[in-house]
Amino acid sequence: MIKVMLAFFIITLLYSCERKDELELELRERFLLAPSFSLNENYLGKKIESPSGAWVNLIDFSEGDIHFCLNYKIPSKRDPIGALRLNESRNCKDSYFERKIAEKKGVTKLEISRLRSHIVFSFEYFGENQVIDFFSFTTKVKTSSFSLHDRLHPEALLIKEKSKKALRDFEFCERVNHNCKVVQEYRCGLCKRGFSLAKDSLCFEKMSKVCGRLSCGGQGELACILGGVFPDPLEDSASECEHLARGTYCNQGLRVSCDERGIVVCEL
Repeated sequence: MIKVMLAFFIITLLYSCERKDELELELRERFLLAPSFSLNENYLGKKIESPSGAWVNLIDFSEGDIHFCLNYKIPSKRDPIGALRLNESRNCKDSYFERKIAEKKGVTKLEISRLRSHIVFSFEYFGENQVIDFFSFTTKVKTSSFSLHDRLHPEALLIKEKSKKALRDFEFCERVNHNCKVVQEYRCGLCKRGFSLAKDSLCFEKMSKVCGRLSCGGQGELACILGGVFPDPLEDSASECEHLARGTYCNQGLRVSCDERGIVVCEL
């Protein structure tokens, strides 16, 4: 009798697993097995709707030197299909381009809430309301306040360094050359309002950073950066700015250009 009940339980479990998508199964495993994880408090308890078009890091599951990072691409008018993606990385910063474990596209109006040992995801999946309740045994749950917007949109990391002189908006706080070498060391902790990604080199693996949580795609704003895109080289006759602008875009009616510092921006 016990064997029959055990077999029935296993069959039921397998059947229920088949009905769940790969990302949900991976997240259930992380919530149950991860010794600790960190929730980004900037996106807790509210619908995640801005900055539109950005990838933001929501949860960091820490397992020694390895991190499993849950990232969310916020829908925008240009790209209304949101996506949740779990990546494996050594650091959840810029992790959306690291090894992808699982992904769920079509997620909009996402809201994450925490109630004791439960982490609840509510969202629309291609217009259908869904709620997923994840349970975690771990008591090592942290919250962090840093915001991470990726290459589709300016990036911001809120760090306070009161003992040093603050940098002004639009001032470089880290710079990368065409060979992806850092030529101006990271000082973005000195920015008063976080920092944003700026395209000013041929490198697609790293981006330079300027101070300020700046919008992208509008007139006079930074060009938006297409995440995960490594476009083919242009012909030799193309201008330097055209080469730099590969993998960027502006809002409809605007064109990409380069300002006096060589940063790709949007103009009429």
